[in-house]
Amino acid sequence: MGILQRVKDEEGRYLIQRPVGDSNVSTIWNRPIELVDVLPDEDASGEDTPIAFYTDLNKTCVYGDKGGLRVKYLTEATISSAGESPSSINLAEEDMVALRIVKRTGYVPLLPSGIAVLTLGDES
Repeated sequence: MGILQRVKDEEGRYLIQRPVGDSNVSTIWNRPIELVDVLPDEDASGEDTPIAFYTDLNKTCVYGDKGGLRVKYLTEATISSAGESPSSINLAEEDMVALRIVKRTGYVPLLPSGIAVLTLGDES
C-alpha cells in the first residue's frame, strides 16, 4: 500500500486519493480500496507473486453459494480474542451461549481481461 500511495498518474495526481469527509476509506479513481489478508505483502518472494489487483468483481466474476449457512449453537466452548490484548471467555463458566455461523461462497472470473494484477518485479 505504501508503494501505491507514492504513484502518480500522467497529470501528476496521486493514484490513491485520501478519504474525503466522514469516510475513512481511501479510493483509486473514486472506487473504495478494500484491504484483504489473503494476498502476500511486498516482502513476498518471486517476481510473479501478485500483491494487489484492481477490478469491479461484480462485472468480471460470478459468485455462487456453496451450501448455504451452517449454524451451530455453542454452550461449552472457549472463545479467544484475536485483538492486541488476548483474552478468552469460557461459555460454560460465564453461563453464556454463542452461535458459530459458516457461509461458504465461491467465484469464477468470467472476464479475466477486466482484472489488473500488480505483481512484484524490477522497477522500470
